[in-house]
Amino acid sequence: MVHMGGSHPILSGDYHGGAAFVQGWVNRVADFTDQWIVGGEVGEAEVLAESDDTVVLMVHELWIRGESKIKTDRIAVYRFRDQKIVECWFNDMRQAEVDKFFEDLV
Repeated sequence: MVHMGGSHPILSGDYHGGAAFVQGWVNRVADFTDQWIVGGEVGEAEVLAESDDTVVLMVHELWIRGESKIKTDRIAVYRFRDQKIVECWFNDMRQAEVDKFFEDLV
């Protein structure tokens, strides 16, 4: 299960399974943006906390579409069972700006 924060009518909410998340969120974001950078030049992910079954990261992303762009810092919480991701929570530190950037995505 993947939980995406925010109030965007399409992107925010729960995705049941990896395939649903890739199809419903990743592919839509990739199709909507001209460029999508995760890490690297916008900042490497930072481990904020970890245990045997959970890791909390700060992930840095940049999305560009035409003349518009937004850089966000996203809290990502992954819960594991049997060495597999079983649940994720994502929340952007600039959530209102992210929702506004994607407002034309339908």
